[in-house]
Amino acid sequence: MKVLVTGGFGNLGTLVATQLLGAGHVVTCLDLRTPGNERAARDFEGRVTVRWGDIRDLATVEETVVGQDAVIHLAAIIFPFSEADPERARQVNVVGTENVLRAVERSAAQPLLVFSSSFAVLGHRQKDPPPRTLADEVVATDHYSAHKIACERMITASEANWIILRLAGMVDSRMRHSHPEQMRLAFALAAANRIEYLHPNDAAVAFVHALGTPEAQRKVHLIGGGPGCQVTHLELMNVVLGTFGLTFAADEFGSQELYADWADTRESQRLLSYQSRSVEDFRRECSERFRWVRPFVRPLAPVVKWILKRYLARTG
Repeated sequence: MKVLVTGGFGNLGTLVATQLLGAGHVVTCLDLRTPGNERAARDFEGRVTVRWGDIRDLATVEETVVGQDAVIHLAAIIFPFSEADPERARQVNVVGTENVLRAVERSAAQPLLVFSSSFAVLGHRQKDPPPRTLADEVVATDHYSAHKIACERMITASEANWIILRLAGMVDSRMRHSHPEQMRLAFALAAANRIEYLHPNDAAVAFVHALGTPEAQRKVHLIGGGPGCQVTHLELMNVVLGTFGLTFAADEFGSQELYADWADTRESQRLLSYQSRSVEDFRRECSERFRWVRPFVRPLAPVVKWILKRYLARTG
């Protein structure tokens, strides 16, 4: 199958491209030409077709979609960066998706569109008993969630053949494109927030398996890690920061709610068979990747924590 991946050199895009190649698909990646994306593209040299361009440009999108059997649409400006420049984020997230959808509808090949949505559309539901299900009403709580809701409605109302995957929160040991704003947000959230972790490799598998699962088409699916990935925000933060020899307590976090609640993913797992990694797997990966850091950080943990908090306050 010939598959176009938008945002193909981002965090998730590189994993999706790798999974697609492993499954024998012919892959084209469309992404912005930035130094980081160029570095990522070098890892795929000779194995994927690289197209540099902007999904806000309809002509570029239409030209790239021609001849494709499927389009996996990942390109987006994610939260919290979507809130810093809402109009730019809307142009990428909503107008860009509209361009992809129009190109798919106009293509003679009528490719399958697999869209990357988010648990964000479920709103702040920490006061409601889990799990979240597809019966839950979608609620816009910020620009990003509003964009994803608009895209979902646009796609489900179309004549295209589509699949929507709502993804839980993702991070892996690569920790690419980290930014102080993400860490500031992490410390503003309440320690007791429920989080459904999703390993990005499992998410990539879900996208690839969706291509060969007719029963999944014209449906929305909740994509999370499953019972072994249902933790609190404090637990997940201590997995990540524990890698560096740091441990935090509940009273060191804020009070904001999070929309990454635990979910019922049994149906998506039945159809797409993608869940193979747990939070403990993530912990082991991080521990191995950063094993050389801990001996230096752990003895200085109180000082490092103080510096970290001061740095985040200064860059806020």
